[in-house]
Amino acid sequence: MKSNIYDTRFILTLAVSMLLLFVSQLALAKADSSQIESTCRIKAKEVATETYRGCVTENKSKEIERIKQTFQEKLDRLKKDYEGELAGIGAKKKGSASSKKISKLSEEHVSEGVLDVNQTEMDIPEPKPLEGNGY
Repeated sequence: MKSNIYDTRFILTLAVSMLLLFVSQLALAKADSSQIESTCRIKAKEVATETYRGCVTENKSKEIERIKQTFQEKLDRLKKDYEGELAGIGAKKKGSASSKKISKLSEEHVSEGVLDVNQTEMDIPEPKPLEGNGY
C-alpha cells in the first residue's frame, strides 16, 4: 500500500509540476503576446499620426491654393476696373501725352500681370523756383 501512496504522490506531484509548467509557459506567451500588441499599438499610433498630419497638410494646401485663386480673380477684376477708369480719363484728355503713356503702360503691364513702378514713364513738370525767400 505504501508503494501505491508513493505512486499516487509521484503522479500528483508530476501533474502539479506539469500544470505549473503549462501555466508559466502560458504566462510567458501572454507576456510575449502583450508585448507584440503594445508594439503594434505604438506602430498603429505612429501611422495614424502621420496620416493625420498628411491629411491636415493636404487640406491646408488646398485651402491656400483656393485663397490664392480667389485673390487672383479679385485682383484681375480690380485691374480691369481701374484700366477702364484710366481709359475713361485718357479719352477726356486726348491731347495729353502723359495720359496716353500711362494708359499704354497700364495696358501693357496689366496684360503681363505686373505693374512695375520703375518701368512707368510719366511727364513730370519741371519744378518752379520759389520767389521771395532767396532760395
